[in-house]
Amino acid sequence: MKIKGEYFKRCMEANIFRASEGVLSIHSYAKDGSGIIRKLVNEADTDKTEEMTFFLTKSDADVVSSFKDLDVSFNEKTNTITFESAGTKCRFQNVQSIKEPEPPIKDAKEVSFTLAELKEAAAVADLDEKHPDNKGAGILVGTDSLITYDKQLSLYYRHNGGEESGSKEPVRIPATAIKLADSGRTYNLRLSDKTVALMADSEIIYSSVYLGYTPSFLDYDPKPAGNILIGKDHVKDFVNHIKMCSVFNQNVRITIDGDSLRIENYLDLENPRVYEAAVPAASNIEGYSMLFNARGMLKLLAALDVINGEDLTLLVDDKMVRVDSSNDFMVMAATLNAQNVQLKLKGEANGNG
Repeated sequence: MKIKGEYFKRCMEANIFRASEGVLSIHSYAKDGSGIIRKLVNEADTDKTEEMTFFLTKSDADVVSSFKDLDVSFNEKTNTITFESAGTKCRFQNVQSIKEPEPPIKDAKEVSFTLAELKEAAAVADLDEKHPDNKGAGILVGTDSLITYDKQLSLYYRHNGGEESGSKEPVRIPATAIKLADSGRTYNLRLSDKTVALMADSEIIYSSVYLGYTPSFLDYDPKPAGNILIGKDHVKDFVNHIKMCSVFNQNVRITIDGDSLRIENYLDLENPRVYEAAVPAASNIEGYSMLFNARGMLKLLAALDVINGEDLTLLVDDKMVRVDSSNDFMVMAATLNAQNVQLKLKGEANGNG
């Protein structure tokens, strides 16, 4: 049987291939409860009469995916699968006793969130590659919201605007499951209290979901009193200054200085290089200087796509900075530092300490 090498891409830990009548069905899955079910028209199989079922690990599938066209044969006596292409031959032992999982997607209900919205949320999630089943590395789906949190950078992200989630209670979708999606496809999202499924023509991506969450996450909506407005003509400069500070070290200080917002890297005695800049800014603040994680600030600004031709408003206080967009907002905690200057609004006798 002839099979194109490209069909062996996007494989996972375990992969079952079924070829019949010119159609190749592939079920790829992992121990964490995630998987991809695909049906592909095997354009290389012009005969369309031979049937074959075989198993490959991800490493074996990665090898054969590097070839353009393959002749695939099965030896029943030795229970081996042989792949040949342009004089190269690969032979793998077939596994027959493996138990194929059945994803629990029957009770999953369609929800209104789009794949693009899930990807935006997943980009903020704290992914720990050493612990891919980390319950913190995911998207909390509430009744009408998507929420993610990056614990390392103290970043909170919330997207509003969904309908009933289809789950009996809020669930957490692993961000790694969203990354399995093919960028060239359109998916519908289905969700239950056991699984999430991304449904497309001839493809299903599924994953187990996690129950349990921090209740305060669903209602978290802080309102910092300080307001810093950066005009649309200076937003890109502000972002670039944060990037430059991050080259020096991972801390950036923002300070209100009259009608300007001063940006400077935190002075590290072991690396006493200094970067200082300023952008015009209007504010209701008389005094304020606070330290933030530069990488977290850049992640926040990128996630909300602030370089969009519009003004940028930073809401600040002694504990955090908040940025809003049309349906989203993000909050990042400030870094404690003895040189921080607590927020003092114009007209106030004392700071908010």
